Formats: sequence, C-alpha cells, structure tokens
Amino acid sequence: MKPHNLLTATSILQSGGAVNSPFAPAPILRLNAIRISGASRALRPGYLTSLCRPYMDPSLSSSFSTIYGTRTGHVLPGQPTTLPSILALTSSLAGDLDKLDVFRTIEATLSPSIFPGATEEDVDIILACGKPKGRVFLKSSTDVGNGEGSASIQGRIRNVFGGAETMQGIATFGTRTRQAFNVELGAPAAWNPDVSGRVAVFAHERDYSTHSSLFEAVKGLKVSGHAAFTDEPKGVIDPTEEDGARAVTTQHEVAYEASVRELGRVRSDASVAVRKMAVSPSVKSALSWTWIRESRDSVVLPSRGSKVRTFLEYAGLGGDARHVKAEVEATTGRHFSPFSWLYPPQPPAPTPSEFVDELTPTIPQPTLTNHPIYTSLTLRSGLIQPLTSTPTHFSDRFHLGGPTSLRMFRHSSLGPKGGHDSLGGDAYWALGASVLTPIPRKPHWPLMLHGFVNAGQVCQLPSVSSRGYGAAWKELGQPSSSVGVGLVYMQGQLRVELNAGVPITAREGDGMRKGLQLGIGVDFL
Repeated sequence: MKPHNLLTATSILQSGGAVNSPFAPAPILRLNAIRISGASRALRPGYLTSLCRPYMDPSLSSSFSTIYGTRTGHVLPGQPTTLPSILALTSSLAGDLDKLDVFRTIEATLSPSIFPGATEEDVDIILACGKPKGRVFLKSSTDVGNGEGSASIQGRIRNVFGGAETMQGIATFGTRTRQAFNVELGAPAAWNPDVSGRVAVFAHERDYSTHSSLFEAVKGLKVSGHAAFTDEPKGVIDPTEEDGARAVTTQHEVAYEASVRELGRVRSDASVAVRKMAVSPSVKSALSWTWIRESRDSVVLPSRGSKVRTFLEYAGLGGDARHVKAEVEATTGRHFSPFSWLYPPQPPAPTPSEFVDELTPTIPQPTLTNHPIYTSLTLRSGLIQPLTSTPTHFSDRFHLGGPTSLRMFRHSSLGPKGGHDSLGGDAYWALGASVLTPIPRKPHWPLMLHGFVNAGQVCQLPSVSSRGYGAAWKELGQPSSSVGVGLVYMQGQLRVELNAGVPITAREGDGMRKGLQLGIGVDFL
C-alpha cells in the first residue's frame, strides 16, 4: 500500500528537507477538515463556526484582510499545498483559541483524513482543547506606583455567555485615588480574537489637595473597541545586529466616553481660581482614538526598539466640555559596552590532542567585567484647544512635575498658578534622558546606578475669542529642568528610584525639590 503523503512529508521535514532524488517534488497535501474536540464544553458552536470561517470559507478573499488579518491568506480546503503551509494554518488557528483565554491547554495534531472517499493527500487538523479554566476569579492586592499606594479587590467571571466574554469589577482605595469602582464587560469579535469590544461603568474620587486644594469625583460610561496586531519578524534574527528585525505590536482603541466631573471639598485656604472651578459640575461627551506602536525588546530595560503612543480626543457631542485634545509620547532605548574593545572575546579553550599530552596554559581572563550601559530618551507632549470662549475644565488639563514625570520638582507643581494652587495647563512638553548601569562587580543585583536630565514646561492657552498665543509659546520656551544621579531598584515592571539632584532652571512658582527624592512607579520620563 502506498504510504500517505503526510507520513512522507513528515519524514522529509524531520530529515532536514533532504529527499532521495533532487528532482522529487514535495508531497502534495490537501486540507480536508478541521476538527475541534473539547471546545463545546465551554464555547457555543456558533462562535466556533465563526472562528474557523476565515480558514474554511473560499468566499472570503484577501480583500477582507482588514477584518480578518492574515487569516484569509492561508491555504483553503481542497487546494494542493505542502506540509509547512498546513502547519502555518494550524499554528494560527491554535493561537486564536489560546487568545480566548478559556482553555488550560490546546494540543494540535495532523492526521490522515478518515472521511469516506479521502485520498492519500487529504489531511485533517485536530485541535484538542483541554479542561476549561475556572470561570470565577477573585483576588485582593496592594499596589504602589506613580506616586501613590492603593489596595484593591478584583473579581472576574470568564466566558460569561459561551463566547469568551469576560465580566470584571474592581474596587480600589488609595492615598491619592481615595476610591474607585469599575465594572466592565468585554468580548472578542467572533471573526478575529485580536479585535474586542468593551463596555465599562466607572466612578472614582481623587485627592488633589496637596497641589490644588480640592477633590475630584467622576462618574461615567465608556464604550470602546480594541484591536492589536503583531508583525512577527521573518527570517533568521541575528541578536548581534543592532537594527535586526523585531516583532512590532500595534494597538488601536476607539472609544466613546460620557462622564460627569465634579470638583468639591475645597480647602479653606484655596485660591479664588480654584473656587471658581468648583462652582458647578461638568458634563463631558467625547470620542477618542489611541494608537500604540511597540517594538522594544524589553519594557523595563530596552536595548533596542522604540515605543510611540498617540491620543486624539474630540469633546463636544454634548455637555459643556468642548475641545480638541492631542497627546503624543515617544521613547527609545539603547545599550552599549564602552570598554568592550579593551577586552575582545577570548578564543575557546584548547581541546586535548592525541599528539600532545599537556594543554598549553591559557591566559587568565581580565578581572574587570564589561558592564553594559543602558540609555533611554523619552519625549512627551500634549495640546488642548478649547472650541468655545469657556476655559478648559480642570480634569482635562495637563499636569507636570514629580518623580515620575519631571524629577526634582513636586508633584503637579509646574505651570499656571492661582495663589499657591496649581491649575494645570492646555499645552505641555517634557523631555527626559536617563543612563543606567549595573553596580560594579555586582551585575546580578537588582540595584542599578542611575543618571538623568529632565526638562519640560506647561502653559495655558487663550480661548478661541481671544489672542495671545505668542505669550503662551514663549512660556513653553522657558523650560524648567533638573539633573541628578541615584539608585534604581527593579522588581518586574515596578521601578523604585532614589535620586539626589538639583533643579537647574525653574519658573516662579514651580515647586522645586533639592536633595533626595523617592519615586515609585511603572512609567517614568
């Protein structure tokens, strides 16, 4: 009996692609069926059909790549193909099932088709879904980051309606965010797990009394759509190449938010400007779009790649908040060893020879190790343009200053002032450069030496009916800046900094901080 082409193709692949004859063609295979076992215990049959449709329906051509991604580019059932193409389809479909986060394990196998009339070319893909993950999840945690500490309780229900939906709620109590509640229902798109939709109801209360003499209470609803795509590098990657191919992840979020913002609990010594802002609540109805492109090889200590984030918002679909808001952040990281040329790589140790009884003595390695130096450069900028003569609301403005945004200045202390209160601004920019290196002779320690230079400024823009942009841009051209050195402790993505530095330049009213400053967070300038 003639062996099945799948066995022949597998033997060729295991032998490195060699065949008995250089003229022998690759064995032809044809996809006959996709069989998913165990999934019906958790997922609706209709959802599974929609998930497999891009791989099975010939009516979907490459013109639907915007909706389905690369899923329509795989081989279709009945088409002649080879084993690598079948494996690529199997990997893509198994990855889709894994992204649903419903099953503990997913095992993929190929087998000769067992359907009547199948030939030696027909192949079935079998995906065995293991035991479903637990549906109910509950945890409590404490978090320290970005200048505040908090305790939270989080609950989640997985696969609520049999389509990989997730409902989760979280309650947080902290030092700056006094209390926050969020309930969210999210579900992936039936045709593409990389696309999802979410509906969230939220409420939080934040304490701004340390720099603005008031509290902020927000309640609202947010409806959003998310999409994330990863472009895997093709070919062999050389890790020694600085500009080698890297995986690039692109994320999009389109959202609508309706919220009520109320400023209250004004302190007795608050300025007149703060009291005017807290007269009545503000209603905001806005559309926004967020785009993120990430190609760094590490979020904590990147040695190559970059990250770009942009945010656009239009408020004016209702309520009293009417503005256009834009924000951009770009960061890149590199590493190098400045003394590597003094200590070139040593040749491998000699091996014993049958003609020589003793090895030639080797030259001892140098005692000085080549510690890498990591550098990062980050730029942030934002602009709010009011569409009416009414000034922008306090909750929409930008605030700058603090150990995570502009070191050696107090939290949110830069920009326009009302007495001793910070009012925030409509335009800002911030630039930060950092250098990190392991402690000499202790490269395995989570502590690193740190040096930084920061600069930035915030200003208020005039309303539409008035002029005076020249003065605003002049203010932005007079940055507050600082320089310093310190120690950084790394624990996962959490970063703790203890810096000693001084402000170099500052505008009148900026809250300068000389000497030591402690910063705890995830996202630093």
